[in-house]
Amino acid sequence: MQVSGRVFFTSDTHFGSERTRVLSRRPFASVEEMNWALVANWNRTVGPQDTVWHLGDFGDLAFAAHLNGSIRLVLGNYEVDAIRRDPAYRQELERTFASVDLSRVIRTADGEQLHLSHKPSAADREMFNAFGHIHGRQKCKRFGLDVGVDGNHFAPLSEEDLLFFKRAVNREYDEEVFC
Repeated sequence: MQVSGRVFFTSDTHFGSERTRVLSRRPFASVEEMNWALVANWNRTVGPQDTVWHLGDFGDLAFAAHLNGSIRLVLGNYEVDAIRRDPAYRQELERTFASVDLSRVIRTADGEQLHLSHKPSAADREMFNAFGHIHGRQKCKRFGLDVGVDGNHFAPLSEEDLLFFKRAVNREYDEEVFC
């Protein structure tokens, strides 16, 4: 896979979801405010030549047209459920995103492999993992990092920041600090 620009990671944007806005206690007065704040934060962070790995639960696909960068989707539980209900939805995802996978292993700038999945329960314990699904409830685990918007200032996380946390977890992981 050829990547130009910088690389970012995110998940659980849930564009258009009032339910997520309320249940995740997002600090927005309305779903419309949430949607456009997510777009603004994304576009302040991500440039047109950058790549974003979105680790699932994207939400309303119409918002993809408003976002900078090439978006590569790893399916979340919402997308998997939608495909089960309507298999044609997969083609809509494939038209919207640069790639669509259930999980993926990539090589980071530090030369290490990184496993990408939506849920931490799908993590590969043999390598570091980026995941979402938990909406910021525990940013770091011994085996990986929650890259979801709820725990990352409602914006994508840069590869540089992900590698910072990876090094910290690998060197300094302490249940008293990271739990």
